[in-house]
Amino acid sequence: MADGRATDAVFCGAEDGVQGSDEPWDLARWAVRHKRGFLELSRVYLSCYGRLTPHEAEPVWVETRERLRAEGILVRDPQLAPAAEG
Repeated sequence: MADGRATDAVFCGAEDGVQGSDEPWDLARWAVRHKRGFLELSRVYLSCYGRLTPHEAEPVWVETRERLRAEGILVRDPQLAPAAEG
């Protein structure tokens, strides 16, 4: 932190069982397929910042991720996501 304090953080944590993809990455396609779910999941998780430890926030992340998947907002498999034009 700017004041010298340390904080726990995870950057690009990998999920067990998720395979890499050789699909070319394109911002416009990503935005159509994933942006809405990514932003909502990020909003909920970041609302935990400063209130919960990473360990305490993990169940919030998991519950929100699973709810968004069940609602079809957050997609795991690219072929299940809305098609992007182009």
